[in-house]
Amino acid sequence: MVRMKRLTGVKNHGRTVKAQATTTKRTQITIDQQLRWHTVIDEALEFQKRVNLPEEDYEIFQDHFLGNLDETCLMANADGTVRVIASAAKKKTEKNTDDSRTSITSLRIGLASGTQGPFTFLAKGTRMDRPSITNILKEQCPPGSQVVMSPSAYMTDETYLQLIPEFARGIRAMDVIKDHPDWWMTLTCDGFGSHMLDKAIELFAKYKIQIVKEEGDTSQVNQSYDQDVAKKDKCYMRANLELIRRKLGKKVDQWSLIALAINAQLQVVPGDWARSHRRVNTRPSCRVSFKEWIKRLDDRGILVSGEKFFTKRTSLFDAMPACWTNLSVEHRHEVISICKGVYECAALCDDKVEWTKNIVCALARYTKLDEVHKLRACYLVALEDPSVIVHDDSTVTVNEDGTVTATATATATATGAATDTAAEALAFNNSKVRDFFHWAPQKLMGTYLKDKSDKEAQKKLFTHMTNYTAQSMWNADRNQPLEPSSYLDARMSDDQKTLLCPSYKNVLMGYILYDVKGKGAVNKLAKRRLDMISGNVASYARCLNSAKRLKQIEEVNQLVATVAEVSADIANEKEAQQVKATERKKVLKEKKASVIAKEAAERAIELPKLLPIMQDFEEGRKDIHLLNTTLFPKPHLVKILKYHYDAKPTGIAKKSKEEIYAEVMACFEASKTAVVPL
Repeated sequence: MVRMKRLTGVKNHGRTVKAQATTTKRTQITIDQQLRWHTVIDEALEFQKRVNLPEEDYEIFQDHFLGNLDETCLMANADGTVRVIASAAKKKTEKNTDDSRTSITSLRIGLASGTQGPFTFLAKGTRMDRPSITNILKEQCPPGSQVVMSPSAYMTDETYLQLIPEFARGIRAMDVIKDHPDWWMTLTCDGFGSHMLDKAIELFAKYKIQIVKEEGDTSQVNQSYDQDVAKKDKCYMRANLELIRRKLGKKVDQWSLIALAINAQLQVVPGDWARSHRRVNTRPSCRVSFKEWIKRLDDRGILVSGEKFFTKRTSLFDAMPACWTNLSVEHRHEVISICKGVYECAALCDDKVEWTKNIVCALARYTKLDEVHKLRACYLVALEDPSVIVHDDSTVTVNEDGTVTATATATATATGAATDTAAEALAFNNSKVRDFFHWAPQKLMGTYLKDKSDKEAQKKLFTHMTNYTAQSMWNADRNQPLEPSSYLDARMSDDQKTLLCPSYKNVLMGYILYDVKGKGAVNKLAKRRLDMISGNVASYARCLNSAKRLKQIEEVNQLVATVAEVSADIANEKEAQQVKATERKKVLKEKKASVIAKEAAERAIELPKLLPIMQDFEEGRKDIHLLNTTLFPKPHLVKILKYHYDAKPTGIAKKSKEEIYAEVMACFEASKTAVVPL
């Protein structure tokens, strides 16, 4: 039934396929991450719409100007695992395979319209010497296809920079794109380090190609190639490998693997690339809104739920880093003023933007030093979306000079109760009782804001906030404990809920116990790990000196001793081999030096004898064919080759006199046709 494909309800009609190893990091697919990615794609498309004129023509061909770039590794045999569904009556089932571990890297590109770009393959070696592969690339593959040699057949920075010029020219030679050489296009790629090289980005920009990098561990949702096209490539490659093994029955080398990969990639139809782009919402003609896209991800089970985001989050403010959202509105304006001054100075001096030490120190007053670069990004976002400053779209005003102003209502709304608390605390500045009943008293907050690195100020403010929280929750309903925000996705045990929200009885009993017996034991969770001796969880209770365990200890000690002995033998053997190899190299080096010295001495003796004779032949005073007579035996001809023409003949003992004479004549003719530089 599997062979005849009658299992219609089973994937691949019941045929088993080895699962491809992939990353287990899937926590990066969040609403904030998708918002950032969606915004970047929108900005790239808006830029192209603005510069690719006329706009009406661009909208017709917009799918041809957005593509995806990705690498994939292709191996002859991933491993030796083979699963077979066979008849029970058959005694033995065999598979014609080999132990080849040959691998290559394929650089793939496909547009949202379905058009495939140039094929680029990375092979191991230093030079490309396969004319057959070159002919296939020119005759069957898209323009710009190439094979680039790499030390390990994997992508490196040097290899990436080497392939970009031909690769980019091939992209600009694709259908529709070649008809609009002045139009910009966009390529999306993952966060691989080579993709972010400054020189590589500059090379792509020369060919009017934008490179958009996705965030880490998000390829399964954002990368077009990882959808249908990657599956088709693997499927066609498996079929081709099975065919070549069955027909040829030989080990697959990297050149055969490239030929098979070309055939497999040519079988990918335009609908595969178009469908893959649509599945990740990067096909401009079919692109949906961010709200609809999040709902689709939610339906596919990738997100927990997108409904809360749309009821409580309405702007780009929610995608800003914590170092920005934790600032007050006034401090955000101060940060914007500092950053704006940097750009204005650069504009006046007609020079590049320079972030001096003083500027960095000024920004470090508002956040950690290692997060100062984020404030620059926040400033650039604020220029695009002023609502991120006060988080209220209706009360933001953009002045004619480009500055952003928030009204008093916006400021009051953004600060909320914090402004009222600060005003009340200012009125009762000298009242300790008033400070005691406020979550963030003005006195402690002022000391903390003056120097955020002051450990004493941090400790006092934190202690006050925790005490204030305990005061406000002392008589709260025990069915509603104090918990962190649900957005933190933090799991709490019953003990932790009690500790965060103690009752007045818990506090009283705690002080009594502390006065009686001191601090006491600290509650810690046991670390669970497997024991190397018994194979049980190490934190579980057990008898450590039972007869069974003592026997196991003996076995383990004996095993460890054996392993150590074998390891010592291997280490000694390797050391002995290294010593022998060093001595062998030394002997060979000395032998080579002696051979060179001996040849130099013989050359100094024989060359003066050979020069007059050979000058007569070269100047035509004597017939060169005399060398093929008995006057010049084989040893004499060998001396002419070695000392007069400085040649290095091989296999002299097995060669006849006629063969040696032919080599002498070849050197003679070459010396006559040599061009002497002026």
